[in-house]
Amino acid sequence: MKNEKTPDVKIKKAEKLSGSEANTGSLLQEQKKTKPDIEETIPEYLNGNMKKAALEFAKYMRENKMQLRWAGFTNAWKAACRGKCICYVRLRGNSDVRTRKTGNKPFWVITPYLLNIKNYEDSVMNENLQDLIWDNMFDCMSCRTPCNTRDRTILGREFKSQCGGRQPVWVWDPDKAAVGKIIKLLELEKKARQVL
Repeated sequence: MKNEKTPDVKIKKAEKLSGSEANTGSLLQEQKKTKPDIEETIPEYLNGNMKKAALEFAKYMRENKMQLRWAGFTNAWKAACRGKCICYVRLRGNSDVRTRKTGNKPFWVITPYLLNIKNYEDSVMNENLQDLIWDNMFDCMSCRTPCNTRDRTILGREFKSQCGGRQPVWVWDPDKAAVGKIIKLLELEKKARQVL
C-alpha cells in the first residue's frame, strides 16, 4: 500500500527550508574550508540597523579579547573567556531547528553564556538588565525526542518548560540598546570568571 503522506511531508520540509537554509550542506562545506570571519559574513545576511548592531557587537568582542571564531557549523561563531564559551552568535542560514522560527526574514541571535550569574545577580538587578534576560528565555521547541524540558529560576523569576539542553537566554535580533545590555552582561560574566 502506498503511503500518501510521504509527498506532503517532503513538500512541507522543503517549504520550511528556504534560501541559504536549503543549501546549508554546501555552505557548511565551504565554511569548513574558509572558517569565515564574522565581520566579513554579517553584511551578506543583515542590513540597516541590524547589520550595524551586529558589526558593533563583533568589534566589541574582538577589541575585548573575546574574538568570535567560527564554531564549526553553518553561520555560527563562538567566543571564549578563560577557556569556556562566553557567547554564540548565529546568522540566518544556520540549519539548526531553533533558527527556523523566523521564516524568511534576516536574523541574528546572541546566546550569552552567563555561567556565573548567581555571583552577580545584584549587579544585574541594579543595572536593570533583568528584563533582557527574562524577555529572552529559550522555551522548549520540541527539537529532540524525548524532550528534556525543565523549570528554571533566574534572577528570582521562575520559568516553566525551558529547553534543558540549551543555554537559557537567546536574544533574537538585538538592536543597539539590547547589544549594549548584552555587553554589560558579558562584562559581568568576564569579571566573575577572573575571580574564580
